[in-house]
Amino acid sequence: MAAYFLLPTPAPMQEGLRPYIIYRQLPDGCLPFELSDDSCEPLMHRGECLVIDVRDREPAEGELFLIQWFGGRQEVIEPVLRENRGRSNWYVWSHNRPRSADETCAWLEQGRAHALPDGPYAADAPPESHLRQKIIGKVIGILEMDFRPMLRIGQPESELRP
Repeated sequence: MAAYFLLPTPAPMQEGLRPYIIYRQLPDGCLPFELSDDSCEPLMHRGECLVIDVRDREPAEGELFLIQWFGGRQEVIEPVLRENRGRSNWYVWSHNRPRSADETCAWLEQGRAHALPDGPYAADAPPESHLRQKIIGKVIGILEMDFRPMLRIGQPESELRP
């Protein structure tokens, strides 16, 4: 006698979201970054530890990057390329932001805070340009939820790997 199982129908992919790899350990050439806010919702959540590839510092649309502002604060941003007066310029935003004028109005009516973009940064600027100086690396994934014992938070970077 054959047994049949009904599997649940998977939820459809949400438009505009991309999958990220869940890592069991920190890959070579990468740093951990614990997300302390909701700036990456719905992709990533407060308290998750992101995997940052410090070898990839070239801005790209649709990707998330860790930057360090000149005051020292670090933040995950999404670069957006826009044409402005015949020149291509990068603007950096939080991933969790209104995407249209209607959505901006709705956020304001709900009392939700959102930041304006930072920029413009010239897209054709050399590698040592202002924006590229701020980029620490590209977000490539998330460390699995039990990352804290693996990382031994507070240890020097050279001792982060198990």
